[in-house]
Amino acid sequence: MISLLRHRLSEGVRALGLRQRRRTADPVQADVLSQQLGESCSLRPEGPLLWVHLGPGADVAAVALLLTRLDEARGDLAVLVTLDAYPAPAEFAAALTQQLPADVTEAVEGFLSHWRPDVCLWIGEGWAPVLLTEASGRGVECIAADARMSEAHMRGRRWKAALARAELAPFRHILTGTRDDAARLTALGGDGARVETVGWLESSVAALPCNEAEWTGLSETLDARPVWLAADVPMAEIPAVIAAHRFASRLSHRLLLILVPADVATGPALRAQLESQGLRTMLRSADEEPEPDTQVYVADSVGEMGLWYRLAPVTYLGHTLDGGNGRSPMEPAALGSVVVHGPDTGAHGAVVERLHRAGGHMPVADATELGRAIERLLAPDKVADLAHRAWAELTSGAEAADRALELVGAALDRADALP
Repeated sequence: MISLLRHRLSEGVRALGLRQRRRTADPVQADVLSQQLGESCSLRPEGPLLWVHLGPGADVAAVALLLTRLDEARGDLAVLVTLDAYPAPAEFAAALTQQLPADVTEAVEGFLSHWRPDVCLWIGEGWAPVLLTEASGRGVECIAADARMSEAHMRGRRWKAALARAELAPFRHILTGTRDDAARLTALGGDGARVETVGWLESSVAALPCNEAEWTGLSETLDARPVWLAADVPMAEIPAVIAAHRFASRLSHRLLLILVPADVATGPALRAQLESQGLRTMLRSADEEPEPDTQVYVADSVGEMGLWYRLAPVTYLGHTLDGGNGRSPMEPAALGSVVVHGPDTGAHGAVVERLHRAGGHMPVADATELGRAIERLLAPDKVADLAHRAWAELTSGAEAADRALELVGAALDRADALP
């Protein structure tokens, strides 16, 4: 009990500080502070409302995808996203967003009375026992997803048993990523019947579409030729890509490079440049298809990346040798194309780290290594192994997302059935 009382006292002091700061804050900051005190300047929409909180450790992209799936399944559902940070990520532009209120009775009651949520999905850590207990007491069904409890946090909470129980008690279901986390959560009061190990919510991407007739026709035209793709390649990287292709072609003279320039308008000029270097080149925008002796196929079209990923078992991601922000590694990996990339992964570092963890990619340091990597990946068994590892890693969040959606849907159905 002492630990819970200490938490209430600490949050009370915090709320007092928020009120004092609000007196001298500019209008934008004053609004943020008011939200943290449980006030809101937004109206509650009519109809059912799902309250989603993003705590520490939540994968923003994964949550955004989860909300997209919810919107597709329940178009009448309003979503309120609460956060500890300001401003809200751009991924939640279509949702209502608000700062999480301080965990004190006055702020909690103001927040819950205004929003009247039907269901709460709490993602990540940072549980607020006063808020969650009050919400549960008002009939809000609470579900925890991506609940984490490291060994270090476990040690820190053993002497805070009352606080830990208060944090976990309001949740009807607690979803976590590993058996170790599940054991620690159970030991702290989340009984085994409520705790489920379903993996972590992690970002993924839907497979890019393609024209099936085009895919069938080009597959027949290529006639099982070895193919690799260089996607979204800036002009500065063209020499490295061509050098890599020449290197790998020593072992496979039928090897075809599908080259997608970063600027598709450069397609005709790029074709002329490559032909001047003695490379037999065809151009997509000229309605040409690869012939048996074609070495490079310049795919200067828009909206066909799904087609190229399906045709090429190996994809080099442009902008990763010379810098810039290229395409997501998830795109080729979702379609079974092995990702090859340079050291500069831009905004996609987290995805690359997941691929590295799974051993499902081929990193290269420079143009020389790129050629060697393409040569190594001419072996079908090597490609199949890497592609499977990448696919398994990048779809690992599917079970967690599916279970969270199932529980939220059932909770909303129960809320709808209430008088």
